[in-house]
Amino acid sequence: MREDLPIFTLWYGVVGTLLERVARFPRTLRPVLGGRILERALDVQKHVLRLRFSRRRDGLFSAANLDLDELRILVRLAFERRLFSSVQYAELAEAMETCGRMLGGWERSEEKPA
Repeated sequence: MREDLPIFTLWYGVVGTLLERVARFPRTLRPVLGGRILERALDVQKHVLRLRFSRRRDGLFSAANLDLDELRILVRLAFERRLFSSVQYAELAEAMETCGRMLGGWERSEEKPA
């Protein structure tokens, strides 16, 4: 991309962190829980890219927020099973919260009349 959006840069780092961490999940949880975590994280990244390059953004903000909320639940579930340390969970939770705020601000800025 010519100029990466701050939300894209943030989320790219989150996906990288999740890729590294999920690779260390136990074999029994990696395909199901780890796979879903990575799917949701990549879905959020896909929505951010679509928002960046689409003229019609109908439903894209709500789809991104839904996937982000699903990811929050999955990450919390993994944390409760001690698959993330407290520090890792705090960092991920903060990044997900920041991403949610950025999406909300972006959506509100789109709603303002030109």
